[in-house]
Amino acid sequence: MDIKTKEDLDNQLKEIDSFSNKRRSEAYVSYAMNNNPYEIDDVIKDHLCTIKVASIKIVVLYGVPSCVYHGVKLKNDGTPYKRNIIERIHQINILEKEE
Repeated sequence: MDIKTKEDLDNQLKEIDSFSNKRRSEAYVSYAMNNNPYEIDDVIKDHLCTIKVASIKIVVLYGVPSCVYHGVKLKNDGTPYKRNIIERIHQINILEKEE
């Protein structure tokens, strides 16, 4: 590594940051998915609603990665609303998984 100018230094630091951010993102995803007990098509419930999981996203709150589940909101009888209301539930707020 031969850094002679300020521009060379800046380029090298950007490259290091890019690599570091990619590795950090990979670690977050790995941690969140390894601690994710739910799958697509599971029915989960929080204090506000019940959804059928359609997708899973990763968020980082206070430095800890966790999952956010997106899906169609279900009525008490387990059927979706006519308008297909899309809701999301954070992993930390899940009360139960319905069978």
